[in-house]
Amino acid sequence: MDQIKILIAEDQSIIRMAFAFYLHSYNHIEVVAEAANGLEMIEKYKATLPDIVLCDINMPLMDGLHASKKILQEYKDAKIIMVTAYNDNDYLSIARNIGAAGYMDKNVSLEDLKFAVEHIAAGGKYFLGKTETELEEERQMSYNDADKISVNPAYQGLTQHEKEILVLIAKGMTNTEIAERLKLNRNSVEFLRNHLVSKLNLKSTSQLIRYAIEFTAGQNGNGFSAY
Repeated sequence: MDQIKILIAEDQSIIRMAFAFYLHSYNHIEVVAEAANGLEMIEKYKATLPDIVLCDINMPLMDGLHASKKILQEYKDAKIIMVTAYNDNDYLSIARNIGAAGYMDKNVSLEDLKFAVEHIAAGGKYFLGKTETELEEERQMSYNDADKISVNPAYQGLTQHEKEILVLIAKGMTNTEIAERLKLNRNSVEFLRNHLVSKLNLKSTSQLIRYAIEFTAGQNGNGFSAY
């Protein structure tokens, strides 16, 4: 098996050291760099060009989602696995939308971590214990729900401001990024997201993200954008 170079980005040193210690026990896996914040993660990525990045979401100076997005904008083939305590569909959807190759809970077993690293290094995807094949099966099963979302008539009642927020959500922007773009405070953005879920008769923020992506795709060529 080819050597797999790993960059670990995690602000808690004890977790970073634990991952490094475990991965170093395999001859075909080499931890080439470690980072304690998002800015350092970008710097270390450019310096070492690892095969895989293990990245926490909640880090100082720049969070893992922002850092991952910046890396993926410059290095399209970068393979990033989010390893985080945020085990919910909202963050998972954002991670997938920005191009992350994997998403794992910090309580993941070490065997699952090894499998994810090897699977993603070989070109696969791995999200919360599911491979791309299993994810595709889930997508097939959810087509009926997706159809209901895509024909949702409530979009006709959206304001221009609400449409702008949908476009930014579809781009994978976090509440903080949306607040900065639209010159709102973060609490206002959170309120507006929850309001959109209710207004569009959706059940969750993960459905809102999926709706936002479909809505934006439907607006292509119709002159609408969120500047």
